[in-house]
Amino acid sequence: MEKNEKLVSLTTDGAPATTGHHSGFVARCKADHDFPKFLRYYCITHQQAMRAKTMGFDHIMTPVIKIINSIHAKAKQHRSFQALLEELSAEYGDL
Repeated sequence: MEKNEKLVSLTTDGAPATTGHHSGFVARCKADHDFPKFLRYYCITHQQAMRAKTMGFDHIMTPVIKIINSIHAKAKQHRSFQALLEELSAEYGDL
């Protein structure tokens, strides 16, 4: 089995280099008949950040993103946060 046969989905940040209709990475993969079919997703954090900018919620999203990045940056803090989510039976187990 080739490496690209294991690909099931691709998550992007919405940048034109990855999502461009003609020359973006996703478009090139879809145009290649030897490339396997895959699902395409957009990163939810990037989607929210883009919506916040267009709707004027920067004063809310900036601290939220800083908190998320802080949790991700420290392994022990990240594990503790995951444990908290599990303890609370949260719908999602991670950020």
